[in-house]
Amino acid sequence: MEPTLTSAEQKIFDYLKTHKTPVTSGTLAKRFIISQSKSNQALSLLQRHGFATSFNVGRTKFYKFNEEQK
Repeated sequence: MEPTLTSAEQKIFDYLKTHKTPVTSGTLAKRFIISQSKSNQALSLLQRHGFATSFNVGRTKFYKFNEEQK
């Protein structure tokens, strides 16, 4: 069952799908003019459903589209 996404979540999903390099939640928040907490919520939802993966570089968390999900 696919999750129902809000417009902000759908925008983030589409951006991750087309963008090749990993991004931070802060970058997405600035790009789509939403709060960073809203961006974090959307990314954690996408991560729970397997659409996004994350990794840490120091204290910064980066997200990218899960290529295996296609």
